[in-house]
Amino acid sequence: MFMHCETTVSTFSTPNEVIHLAAGLQFARVKTVVGTLWKVNDSTAQCLVEAFYKSLCGDGTMNSKRAARVLHQAVQRLACDRDMPLD
Repeated sequence: MFMHCETTVSTFSTPNEVIHLAAGLQFARVKTVVGTLWKVNDSTAQCLVEAFYKSLCGDGTMNSKRAARVLHQAVQRLACDRDMPLD
């Protein structure tokens, strides 16, 4: 499961009382959840998600144990893209 746009941020006024979306999915036993702590441009998130799932499922199987490595590789690809907006 991949989410973007501050999905792992709870509110400042109730930091201990609110379960954010990513934590809720983890409590529901979703094996791998990726969320952000910052705002993400929709087109940038789309590029990241495409690169993430292409690498994660590229060989036809989805192995959640590779998620962290695959996410790192996808972020590195975006960082090297000179056409990617900095905002």
